[in-house]
Amino acid sequence: MKRTALLLLSLLVSFTMMAQADAERESVANQHQTFKGIPIDGTQDAFVKKLEAKGFKTQKRIDNCIFMVGRFAGYNNCEVFVDRNTYVNLVNSVGVSFPAAENWAQLQTAFNSMETMLTKKYGQPTDEVKEFVPFTPSGDLEKFAAVKSNQCKYMASYRNGEKGSVTLSIANGDKGTCFVVIKYVDRKNMKIGQEGAIDDL
Repeated sequence: MKRTALLLLSLLVSFTMMAQADAERESVANQHQTFKGIPIDGTQDAFVKKLEAKGFKTQKRIDNCIFMVGRFAGYNNCEVFVDRNTYVNLVNSVGVSFPAAENWAQLQTAFNSMETMLTKKYGQPTDEVKEFVPFTPSGDLEKFAAVKSNQCKYMASYRNGEKGSVTLSIANGDKGTCFVVIKYVDRKNMKIGQEGAIDDL
């Protein structure tokens, strides 16, 4: 009888501890912006390990940023960059660069596809710009050239309550490449990093 009671008590304690751990994980997720279902929080190395468990491979580390590669939103060979605060080893943002496009049509298709999915998840963009400066090119070749020369402003930004923000954009690289980028920013950890910088002033 005593064994049965001890066994039941042991099971009850185990279930209670598991429930508390689940509640704590849910609480953290509710406070932070997420990427791939992972809260953007904790040390950079711990966050990277969670991404590696999802199949991403670490490529290199440059300053405060770790670069990885993997599959994201149906696209292979996406580059993921995990950034952290300078003053505190806390992850504050995660970005994704999609594979380089070969023409404007590919860029626009990828951008529109991601915008549709992000809008479905986060609601209408809080800020949106789709324009070329100083003038609108007449054809796809000119539009692609405008992206390469920083004359294209394609961006949609989403506010995720107090957790953070998600920004979709078209960008170019230092080797003349053009691609779509999504950046996820955690508001709480970004603020902690800014407070560290303000202390220097």
